[in-house]
Amino acid sequence: MPGAAVESAVVRFRLGRAGPTAGGRSELSRQSARIRELLALASAVGAEVQFEVVGRTDQANLLARNDTLSRERALFVRNRLVADGADSVRVTAIGVATAEPLGDEATEDGRALNRSVTIRVHLTGVMTEPQP
Repeated sequence: MPGAAVESAVVRFRLGRAGPTAGGRSELSRQSARIRELLALASAVGAEVQFEVVGRTDQANLLARNDTLSRERALFVRNRLVADGADSVRVTAIGVATAEPLGDEATEDGRALNRSVTIRVHLTGVMTEPQP
């Protein structure tokens, strides 16, 4: 099977902080459970899965601060996923600051969406019948 990737799981963060909102913490718990399920499924069908945690910021801070903050957010989520059982070799973290916005910076909702982390799932490998 050629590689496939999907990006989802928006974990929102507080303005200027590397800690998630209450809703972000709940979403992170849900995504952590889903990742464990996906790892088990990928293993059962002979596929490889990698996770890329992508931290973002809105434009409220200086660019240098946004670079650091986006990496801190991504590392926060990565470390939580690893603590919850994901293989550390399979989970990387990057910060993109404002380079890949999810929302419109002209609106408060858009800026709030940009203060987030998403998880990119990369799936590769030959798909086979599950082994009993």
